[in-house]
Amino acid sequence: MCFSATASFTASAVLSAAGVASIKKAPRKRDQFIAAIPLLFGIQQFFEGMIWMFPDHPSYSMFFVVGFLFFAAVVWPFYIPLAVWSHEPDPERKKSLRVLVVVGAIGALYMFTLGILQPVTLSFYDQSVHYSIPDPIGVWGILMYIMVIICSFLLSTKPFLHWFGLSILFAAWFSWTIYNVTFTSVWCFFSALLSLAIYFYIQQLTPKKSRA
Repeated sequence: MCFSATASFTASAVLSAAGVASIKKAPRKRDQFIAAIPLLFGIQQFFEGMIWMFPDHPSYSMFFVVGFLFFAAVVWPFYIPLAVWSHEPDPERKKSLRVLVVVGAIGALYMFTLGILQPVTLSFYDQSVHYSIPDPIGVWGILMYIMVIICSFLLSTKPFLHWFGLSILFAAWFSWTIYNVTFTSVWCFFSALLSLAIYFYIQQLTPKKSRA
């Protein structure tokens, strides 16, 4: 499998368009958080596409590295629980999701602080991007991150979000097994592609106009 600027920019264009359309089609304001996920992934993939433009000069692309990692480490662990919580109609499930919102916010703050205090390095490995962030928690931190993301989807009463969460989990397992060194980049790319399904989910939620 090959990753490149073309792959990232193509994914960015498709996902951004799908995300904007999903937001416009969302039947309720509380659904817009879920609907915006493809758009946010589109922005993140644009950042990675720009990183690919400077493969021999990583220092030139550090702004885009920070942008990509801001989504990966700060936005997603907080935004995903918040989006599912906002979309969830069941009061009891919302209580559990609220806990994950708080946990995700704490994790996001931790990663943000770590990103400020620790240097981030960039390299290219096996046609993928490798981001290096010194993390004292290590693998346990990654597992906690995955747990917050996946549990948010599984706590929902919406069957689609169960399927979507399990698909993201499979993508994480596959990325870790096959692309361990470049896990962050590859998992985000696969998750971004999977998020296109949200566009079709939102379409189903939109009330169909009755025929005259």
